[in-house]
Amino acid sequence: YLPALAVVGVLLTWHIARNDPWTFRGRTLLMMGAESLLMGFPVILMSFLTAHYLPLATGGAGWQGLIVLSLGAGIYEELVFRLILFTLLSLLLLDILKLPKILSMILIVLASAILFSLYHYLGNETFQTRSFIFRTLAGIYFGVVFLVRGFGITAGCHAAYDVMIVAWTTLS
Repeated sequence: YLPALAVVGVLLTWHIARNDPWTFRGRTLLMMGAESLLMGFPVILMSFLTAHYLPLATGGAGWQGLIVLSLGAGIYEELVFRLILFTLLSLLLLDILKLPKILSMILIVLASAILFSLYHYLGNETFQTRSFIFRTLAGIYFGVVFLVRGFGITAGCHAAYDVMIVAWTTLS
C-alpha cells in the first residue's frame, strides 16, 4: 500500500501548496473521464503504427488484476515522470540555469519521455528498439498533454490507454 499512499500524499501536498479549492464537481470529473478516454486513442494509434502487438508484462494476473495494474500505472507513472520530474527539471533548467522557456520545455519533455521509456526495462523485459521508440513517443505525447491539460487529464489518458490495451488483448 506504500506506493498508493505516497501518491495520495504527494497529490494532497501539491493541492495544499497550490492553494487549490476544496470543491468537488461531478460534472467536471465526468468530463475529465471522457476527455481522458478520448486522449488515450492517439496512444493506441501510435502503438498500432509501431507494432501490431506490444507484449504486456502480465505477471500471471488475470484481466481484472491487469485493469487495476493499468489504472495504478497510469497514475503512478504520470506522478513520477510528469508531475515530479517536470517540476524538478523546471527548477533546474528555468530557475537555476536560466534557459529560455521554450527550450526548457522541449528538453523537459524529451528527458522525461526517454526516462519513462527506459523505466519500463527495469524489470525482466528485454530492450527492443521498437518498444523503446513507441514508449518514447508516448512519453512525448503524455508530456505535451501534461503541459496543455495538467496532471489529471494526463494520468487519466495514460490509464485509459493501458485499460484499452488490456481490453484489446483480452478480447482478441
